[in-house]
Amino acid sequence: MLNRREGDPEDRRLDRRGPPHAESDWRGQEAKAARALPGGKGTPGSGCSRRKERKGDAVSPLFRLEAKTTADEAGIRVEWGWLAKITAEALPERRPVFMFGRDPVEGRPREDWIAFQAATARALMRMADALRSGDVDAALAQAELL
Repeated sequence: MLNRREGDPEDRRLDRRGPPHAESDWRGQEAKAARALPGGKGTPGSGCSRRKERKGDAVSPLFRLEAKTTADEAGIRVEWGWLAKITAEALPERRPVFMFGRDPVEGRPREDWIAFQAATARALMRMADALRSGDVDAALAQAELL
């Protein structure tokens, strides 16, 4: 199942939408990718469509996300082609996001990571720092850079 936490309403809602999927199943991966973005929505059939608005595993008003997962214990090798593809599909309307993870194996939980372009990550970190210090105007200035 999809990296469940007891009592997580997002997981219960996903169960009502359809049958459970294996962790490496693309439908489950797209649903997890959509939940990773605030306001995110999955883009069914993103791998077979030529239309730009249907590309990426998930999309939100600000980001377009591509996700890859592996069951291989050695890990995943990030290919520059994947990053170039999601960047071309996202810009200029949205910012590209790359999510990668590994499937759970006996005794080890699912682990996911999210990667941004450096400029996006810097703006997000500066925005978080400004919010922590109570400087809302500085946080809003960083949000404008996104």
